Amino acid sequence: MDLSPGIRREPAHDLDAVGQNDELVARIRAEIQEAGPMTFARFMEIALYDPARGYYRGAVARPGRAGDFLTAPEAS
Repeated sequence: MDLSPGIRREPAHDLDAVGQNDELVARIRAEIQEAGPMTFARFMEIALYDPARGYYRGAVARPGRAGDFLTAPEAS
């Protein structure tokens, strides 16, 4: 890995391995078509908290020991 100062480019992620939620993409596109440009904050709100398809609304309990992150109080 090049550690010299300046812009570093990470290797591209394998987007096929990530997957895609077609229903969530359709919801975001529909809102953009109806209301025009969407702020990043609104995009993240939908992507994370959509009641049916959002990242944190899924069946998997993400935060915690088996999830995305662990906070100091959970570790003790």
